[in-house]
Amino acid sequence: MIVNSPHIVDAIMAYATNSTLAACLRVSKQFHDAAGKVLYHTVRIDESNLWGPFLGALAGLRPTEDACRNLECDCPDPSAPLSYSAFKPPLLARVRILSLGSHHRCLRWVYGEHVSSLLPNVDTLRIVPAPDPGDDDLWPLCDREDECLVFTNLKPRKLVLRNLDNRVYCVNGWPANQQWNVDRLEEVVWVLPSNGDKYGDAGLMNTGMYFPGTTVVKVIFYPSWELWQQAPIPIEATIAPMTPDSIVWPSANWIRRNIVHCTVYGLETVEFEADDEDSLVSTFTEQFPGVQLDSDRLRQLVRDEWKTGALQAAFATARKVENIRPRHIEFKTLEQYSALRQSELYEVDDGLPNHCA
Repeated sequence: MIVNSPHIVDAIMAYATNSTLAACLRVSKQFHDAAGKVLYHTVRIDESNLWGPFLGALAGLRPTEDACRNLECDCPDPSAPLSYSAFKPPLLARVRILSLGSHHRCLRWVYGEHVSSLLPNVDTLRIVPAPDPGDDDLWPLCDREDECLVFTNLKPRKLVLRNLDNRVYCVNGWPANQQWNVDRLEEVVWVLPSNGDKYGDAGLMNTGMYFPGTTVVKVIFYPSWELWQQAPIPIEATIAPMTPDSIVWPSANWIRRNIVHCTVYGLETVEFEADDEDSLVSTFTEQFPGVQLDSDRLRQLVRDEWKTGALQAAFATARKVENIRPRHIEFKTLEQYSALRQSELYEVDDGLPNHCA
């Protein structure tokens, strides 16, 4: 019988739709456990479903009525029902991948102090600020100016920072100039735009300092932002070139000496241009005035600076570059990244086919 064969039940649940999984939660304890494991493996929280995933997590709480009234919040769902019992924690304990999008500060006010106990087994945390359909821009991750506890109280093993631009809205949500010390955090994935218009003079500069204990870093140059709604937004309609400094110096904090391994995907998709004010370019041209710095040569400069971490210093002091100890870094194409389906599922895409939204 199926009831006496848990592996068969698990196999069936793996192919079930979200609506079928939700119905299976009410059949029996066995079906509840098997369906919950699939349905709540990947959870998304953003503006469109602010309260759904947590509804039923805390007993006796009408979240939007309590929070939004106190914060004068313009919440899209002001009538969330009252939870008389806390039935959701066993399901939330199943969450392995959490995508956290732009949200109101009321979410932090209600659940911020509880997320570490409600979501104890999150392995991968994806931070995905939402694009604004109106002006090719990004909304903040949290509209609260100080620390957002929904973010900082989580303890993932892997952090994915998606939808970055020069305002670095991924880091909106924790206090400025403070490090995010999470014992479990081993890997940080930076999904960077390949459009130079998304970079500012210092927007991405100091972000790496927030994660001092990380030993594995992945950098992915990706041609578009992630959208929750499938509206046609021309995020990358015009691809502007970027200067080497715009990505070399931010990476100085990402690719430190204590990094065990770093992989960069998609650098070949970035177009570079020389700028006389670019420090890496100016230092190079002083030493090699006859070399033509086209986009391919500038890309090689960036690659070499990343590998050594001291290429510009070597140029400036006439040291031999071959004596510089190389870093543990490898470069792969965006096509190679796209072939890694697991990476796309857990990093760039919204998640698995079945997930609780």
